[in-house]
Amino acid sequence: MPWPPSLPIDGFGTLFRWLWGGGSGAGFSVLQGGVPIMTATSLNFVSGTTVVDGGGQQADLTVTGGSGGEDFAATCAVADTVGQIVYLTGAPGPAIAPALGIHPGSTFPAIGFISVKSTPTVCVVQTDGELNAFAGLTPGVVYYLDPTTPGAITSTAPIAAGQVVQKVGQAKDATTLLINTDDDFTLLT
Repeated sequence: MPWPPSLPIDGFGTLFRWLWGGGSGAGFSVLQGGVPIMTATSLNFVSGTTVVDGGGQQADLTVTGGSGGEDFAATCAVADTVGQIVYLTGAPGPAIAPALGIHPGSTFPAIGFISVKSTPTVCVVQTDGELNAFAGLTPGVVYYLDPTTPGAITSTAPIAAGQVVQKVGQAKDATTLLINTDDDFTLLT
């Protein structure tokens, strides 16, 4: 009886796919957001880890129910970091870049946050759910796309002409944002 071609592992779009061939060619290919990130000959299901090369060709994976979100892999710049809010650039890939809430420009609307960087130029974008990648958030406060720093968020709603007011989430605690990116943004005039 054949095994399934792939199986979901977590809410970050991580899959493992069976590799056939026997001997040293057998095992698993681990993918995040559809992008191969490693191969392994054994799986170790652990708590508190997503995908880690545990040495000896072992993949350590956390199995969760998933966020139910629309996380996806995208091409990003080497300098982009986990926790930055991003927009789709329109380039193939799809490609993302840090969003900025100011006009003129085409760096908004924001669509989500970088939650994982599987390679220097491949990022996983998380569009909803909880993201623990911040410092200094104020619990209960609503956050907006920042109009002055690309990829940043602010607790102060923009008020100046040319700025974009786009709610992006609410702080659960000092390090966790409940992502709720508002598709209905306002360009102030």
